[in-house]
Amino acid sequence: MSDYQLIILTGPSGAGKSSLANKLLRRDNINRCVTCTTRMPRENEEEGIDYFFLTGVEFSESMENNKFVEYSFHYGNWYGVRLSDIENSLRESHTLITLNWRGASALERKIQNSHVIYIEPPSVEILEKRLQDRGCYDRINYACEDMAQAKLFSHRVINDDLDEAYSSLLAIAENIV
Repeated sequence: MSDYQLIILTGPSGAGKSSLANKLLRRDNINRCVTCTTRMPRENEEEGIDYFFLTGVEFSESMENNKFVEYSFHYGNWYGVRLSDIENSLRESHTLITLNWRGASALERKIQNSHVIYIEPPSVEILEKRLQDRGCYDRINYACEDMAQAKLFSHRVINDDLDEAYSSLLAIAENIV
C-alpha cells in the first residue's frame, strides 16, 4: 500500500467514537475511510460521506465477490469495509475508520500499518445512560459485551470528558502518524 497509517477507532456504541472521529478528521493529514451498510440513512447522513448505503442485494453481491476485507451483521443490518476503499484512501493520506471490535481486530491483522484505538466510557452505568438517552435500548447488552474486549487493544482512551478524551486520542494519533 503506502507509508500512510490506518487508524481504527473501536469501542461500544455510546462511547463517543463518532464524536472523537469527527474532531480528529478536522486535521489536514487524516481522511475518513467510508464503510458500507444496508441500513437506511439517518437524518443529515450523506451517501459516500457517512456511509455507502447499499441494498441487501448489492451487499450480498459484494460479499460473494470478496469485495469486503471485513463485514458483519448487527442491529439488524449489514456493515462492511471494502478493501478497495481502504487502499484508495491510504494512497492519499493517513486514514481513519470506525468499526466494532471484531472488525477492528480483523483489520489490524489484515492491513499493514494499522493501529487500533479503543474508546471506552468511564463506566457501564454511564454507557447505559448514554444509550438510553439516545433511545438505543437494544444496544446495551451488546455494548457491555463489547467493553469486555477493551483488553485486546494496546491503545485505549477513556471518554469521560470529550475534550480530555480528544487530547489523549490526538497524542496517540500523532505518535502513529
